[in-house]
Amino acid sequence: MRVLIVDNSREWMEQAEASVREIFPEAEIRTCPAGQEAALLAAAGKPDIALLDTDLPDMDGMTLARILQGMQDRLNIIFVSKGPERAAEAFQIHASGYMTGPVTRERILDEMRNLRYDFTPQDREDRERMTGLYLRAFGNFEAFYDGVPIPFRYSKTLELLAYLVDRNGAVCSNNEVASVLWEDDPPQAHVSYFRNLRKDLLETLESLGCADVIVRKWGGIGIRPGMIQCDYYDFLRAAGEGGDEGVRRADMYRGEYMLQYSWAEETNSLLAMMADSSK
Repeated sequence: MRVLIVDNSREWMEQAEASVREIFPEAEIRTCPAGQEAALLAAAGKPDIALLDTDLPDMDGMTLARILQGMQDRLNIIFVSKGPERAAEAFQIHASGYMTGPVTRERILDEMRNLRYDFTPQDREDRERMTGLYLRAFGNFEAFYDGVPIPFRYSKTLELLAYLVDRNGAVCSNNEVASVLWEDDPPQAHVSYFRNLRKDLLETLESLGCADVIVRKWGGIGIRPGMIQCDYYDFLRAAGEGGDEGVRRADMYRGEYMLQYSWAEETNSLLAMMADSSK
């Protein structure tokens, strides 16, 4: 296991490191006092757990957290803060824990025993193979290429891609997609905007060498699930396989699926039932 501790207090970092070693003696632990150095350490050796001060000298701790999440899928982030003022913000980015000072050894141990994401040596091997296009559907939907968030021109392009992923290979008509993306308006009201989103999606993926994952038909668009790394598709395959591998993969789901999109709630309910049946 890899643990990254970031705080400008050397005394606190030493205390945190000793506490982590007590519960995880074999852990590989790295410490640093600032955000930019932390980002470099995380890029060199992706951590499973990051203990982050919300108040760093060169970078806001929440900003650092988002940078690390972009590099590492299913990263456990535990914030350390002077007060509760930023707890809601930590919750919004799905942190594993939030501690306020003075932080005791017992509190650190408690947070480490109750991490948001479980992990195994196999999980690490899977993550380190995740090069190229990777789509994360559990939690907020995110799209990465070689661990870096894909910079679409329009934020709505990401939602278009998310819906195609949700439809799991089905070719969707332009009207269907527009009805979902702009549920309060008739599809015809956003024809030009939808064309721009579709163009943005295709051109961006083509620039990354990933254009083949999109199925293009007259009046419709879809995706090829077999060409994509995605936790949602891993879960669906595992749920059908059963056995130890299926159980391990099913453990990835924590009741959160494409949280930023209301239209994803129906699929999330189905996933919850599938997860319950695999226990």
